[in-house]
Amino acid sequence: MSEAGQATVEQGRDWARAGFSVVFFLLIGVGLAIFTVLALIQLVWFLWKKAPNPSIQKFGPPLAQWLTDATRYVVMDTDEKPFPWTPLPALKS
Repeated sequence: MSEAGQATVEQGRDWARAGFSVVFFLLIGVGLAIFTVLALIQLVWFLWKKAPNPSIQKFGPPLAQWLTDATRYVVMDTDEKPFPWTPLPALKS
């Protein structure tokens, strides 16, 4: 491949990476909103029932892992795209 052709391919990859980063940046905002709502629900649940909600306990760690993976991708610490390009972190049983 010529030098100009290689530069075009690399530039295309750069724009694709930038596009995915913008999408994940927006999804991180959605994830943080979900986290905030779940944390408030868990707090109210705990104060009311004197025990944590088991469903939220199971969902919290995978959500935190996805937020970590997406953040690492956006700040270019890794080239591995998070879910849905990789398996969703497993729920605690």
